[in-house]
Amino acid sequence: MNLPFLRLLGLLFLVSTFKAAAEPTNQKPLKEPILGLIAMGNITFHKDADGQGNPTEDFTLLSQFPEVFSGMVVNIAWSQMEPKPGELDVSVLDKILADIRNYNQKYPNSPLGVRLRIWQGNNAPAWAKRLGGEPITVYHKDQPILVGRFWDTEYRQAWREFLNRLAEQYDKEPLIREI
Repeated sequence: MNLPFLRLLGLLFLVSTFKAAAEPTNQKPLKEPILGLIAMGNITFHKDADGQGNPTEDFTLLSQFPEVFSGMVVNIAWSQMEPKPGELDVSVLDKILADIRNYNQKYPNSPLGVRLRIWQGNNAPAWAKRLGGEPITVYHKDQPILVGRFWDTEYRQAWREFLNRLAEQYDKEPLIREI
């Protein structure tokens, strides 16, 4: 085969690949994304050096401007949800979801969807921070924080197992639309 023919064949392959990738599919997403304004929540807790500060959800902004927001970011620390290895504590998340259901009943014309944000890093449980060795100190805006060895296989496996257990329990939860 000659070189110009091979180049043409390669170009046709690329064009057909890009065309196939660009064609819309009829497959619907598993959950509809949140469209519109999203209340981002309070994230000041993550600046605690030991990472044990817990996020709290505040409905003040939502109450001040009812029916303006389409979603809410629910900030939760991994340490809140798995204080001991393998023991999932979802009480904080369940309470927030109940509060959002109440809000949605009160304002049915503009119900909120949830974007779930789970913080690890310095907000990982103390036991997870010690996986693969002692935690290390890193600096965020000149403030020291302790993080686990997130690059270590044992740490990553614990994180994956936690997320899998959480997904098993909440994938079918209609309020949680994004993670």
